[in-house]
Amino acid sequence: MKKSFTLVFVLFACAIGIDLYHLLLSGITSFPPLSKELLWFGALILILWIPFHEKLFAKLDLFHKLRIIVGLQLIIGAGYKFYSYFQQPVDESVFGLNDVISGFLLPLIAVGLALWIFLIYKSLIFVQQGKNTEFYFRLLIFLIAVHIVYNLIYMSDLYYEYGEPFTDFEAWGSFKIFESLIISLALMNGTRCKWIHYLKKFQKVGVFFVGAITFGLSVVSISHLSDLTRGFSQVVTVFLKDFFLFYCVYSGMSLLCALIQLPSAGLLDRRREELNSLQNLSATIRSVFDKKELIHKSTSLCLEMINADLSWMDLYDKRLIGHFVGMKGQFVPDMLELGEDDRKSLRDTVLKAASCCLWNNMKKDQKGIGIKKWPKRSGSLLAAPLKDKDHTFGVLYGYREENYGFSEESRGVLQSFADQVAVALSNVNLVALTVEQELYKEELRVAHEAQMRLIPKKMPEIPGADINGFCLTANDIGGDFYDVIPIGPDRVDIIIGDVSGKGASAAFYMAELKGMIQMLAPNFTSPKKILTEMNRYLYTHFESQTFVTVVYAVYTPSKKQAVLARAGHTPVGLFGNGQVKWLEMPGLGLGLVPNNMFEAQLVEKKVTLKKNEGLFFYTDGLVEARNQQGDEFGEDALTELIENMETDSVQQILDVVRHQVQAFSDGVPRIDDITLVVLCSKEI
Repeated sequence: MKKSFTLVFVLFACAIGIDLYHLLLSGITSFPPLSKELLWFGALILILWIPFHEKLFAKLDLFHKLRIIVGLQLIIGAGYKFYSYFQQPVDESVFGLNDVISGFLLPLIAVGLALWIFLIYKSLIFVQQGKNTEFYFRLLIFLIAVHIVYNLIYMSDLYYEYGEPFTDFEAWGSFKIFESLIISLALMNGTRCKWIHYLKKFQKVGVFFVGAITFGLSVVSISHLSDLTRGFSQVVTVFLKDFFLFYCVYSGMSLLCALIQLPSAGLLDRRREELNSLQNLSATIRSVFDKKELIHKSTSLCLEMINADLSWMDLYDKRLIGHFVGMKGQFVPDMLELGEDDRKSLRDTVLKAASCCLWNNMKKDQKGIGIKKWPKRSGSLLAAPLKDKDHTFGVLYGYREENYGFSEESRGVLQSFADQVAVALSNVNLVALTVEQELYKEELRVAHEAQMRLIPKKMPEIPGADINGFCLTANDIGGDFYDVIPIGPDRVDIIIGDVSGKGASAAFYMAELKGMIQMLAPNFTSPKKILTEMNRYLYTHFESQTFVTVVYAVYTPSKKQAVLARAGHTPVGLFGNGQVKWLEMPGLGLGLVPNNMFEAQLVEKKVTLKKNEGLFFYTDGLVEARNQQGDEFGEDALTELIENMETDSVQQILDVVRHQVQAFSDGVPRIDDITLVVLCSKEI
C-alpha cells in the first residue's frame, strides 16, 4: 500500500514537473506532451484503483463526508468563475500571471478536488459492500481508463494529420458510446446507497437537499469544466467529464433513495433509539451493582425507550407489599395520588396477564382494571411484569399524557426491556447476597480464629493425673468451650460449657465467659460460688434468650479429689474398672433466673478418684449426633462405649470416642458442637 501511494506521488510530481518546465521555457502549450499525458493517466488510474480510501476517511462520519463533497464542489465552481475572470482581456504586464493561473494552477486545483470527491464517494459506495460492489466499481474505473486511452490515441492521430489538436470535444462520436456505458455503471454503483440507512431523519432531509445541490453542480461541471482543463491535459479533461457524469447519476440516485426513505425515517430513528437503550441497559447490567442506582437508571432508560413522559417501578418486598420506586419524568405528584388499593389492582392485572399490558385511555379503562380513582389526567399506560424465571417481583410502568400515545409495538419493546431489567435486578441481588456471604464468611473466619485461641493449646501437667480434650464445631465457630486453669500448686480448675445458639454471637459470649472465669477463679475456692457470681452478671447483662450450661470442677491433685458443680449441663461421667456412673447434680443454666433462685438450686458434689478412675466431661452435641436414618448416638451408646474400653490412656479414649461418633454420623452434617474433656487418675 505504501509503495503504491509513493508511486502515485512520483507520477503526479513528474507530470507537474513537465508542466513547470514547459511553462518556464515556452509558456502553456496548445497540445500537452504525450509524456505528461501518460504520467497523468497512470497517476489517476492508480489512485482510483488502490484501496486506501478506508484509512483515509475512517474518522469521518457519513454526514461529514457529504458536507465535504458539497464544499469541494462549490470550490470547483468558484474556480471556474476565477478562470472566466482571468480569460478576460487584461493589461499585458500581467499576462504571464494570467497564463499561469488559468493554464496551470486552476486546472491542477480542479483535478485535485475532483479526486478528493471521487475518493469520498468511493468510501460511501463501499459501506457494507455487497458481493459485486467491488467488481462494478473496478469495472467503472476500467471503462474510464479505456475511454482516456481511446481519446489519447484519437487526439494524437488528429494532431499529426492536421498539425493541430482537434478541440471540439463535444463532437466526438465516441463520447456518446462511453457516456451510455458510464451511465449504466453509475446506475449499478448508485444502488449501493446503504449508507443512507444509517442516517437519522434530519440527516436524510439534509441528504435530499445536498443531493439536489450536487446534482445541479454536476450538470454545470459537465458543461463547463472541460473549458478549464482542455489546454492543461486531455487525460484530465476526459477523466473529469466521466467522473462528473458518474457523480451526477450517483447523486441523483442518492437523492431518490433519501426521498423514498423519508416517510419511514422517523420510525427507523425510533427503533435505533430503542436498540441503543437496550445496549445501554446491557452496559448498565455489567457495570452497576447498586440496586438504587440501577432502578433509577432503568426508569430513565425506559423514558427514552418508549418515549414516555413518566416511568416508575412497583417492587414487592418480602411481605408482598408493593413500593413505588425510581419515578422519573413529568407528573410525579399526580401519580403519587394513586392509592395502595388501586396500585394493587394494577399489579394484579399485570400479574394475571403475565405479559405487558397496554391501556390507551386510562379514564375509560380504569374501571375494567378495578381502579377506583385515577389521577386527573387520562393518558396511556404500559405495564410489564418483572420476572425472574417463574417468580414475578415487580412491574415496570411507562406513562404518556396523551391518549393512544403508545402503539402495539411498544408492548413488545417494553417487555423486552423489562426482561433485561429483571435480569439486572436479579444480578444485583445475587451480587449483594454473595458479598454478604463473603463478609459473613470473613467474620466467621476471624471469630473462629479467636475461638481457637481461647481453647487451650497445651494442657498443664497435673501430678498423678492425665488430662486432655478436643472441640469440634458444627460450623466455622460455635458456642462450646472448655479450659483447664492451674490456680495454685495444688489446684486445677476444669471448665466445660455450652452457650446457647451458634455462630459469631455464641463465640463472643464464650470469650466473655472465659474472661470472667479467669477473673473469678483465683478469688474463690468453691465452684458453686464462682458460678453464682457468673450468673449474677449474666442475668443482668446477657440477652434474655441467651443462657449458658456449665460444669465447673475444682481438682486437688494431692487428694485426687474433685469438687463439681453443674449448671444445667450434661452429666459428668465417673468411669473406671469397666463401669460408668453418671453424676447428675442439680443446677440451672447461667443467665436464666435471678441469682437467689440460681444459688438455691445449685448443688456441689465431691468426688475422690481411685487408681485408674477418671472424669468424663462432654457437651450435648456428642449424644445428639445423628446418622443418616435420623437416629441419635445417645447416652446408652456412649455408656457402652466407655465401659468396653480396654485402655486408661486419655488420648486413646478421646480418639476412640471421636472416631465412633464420626463413623456413626458419616455423611450427615454436624448440627451441634461436640466437646469432650477427660481426666484420668494415675498412680504417682
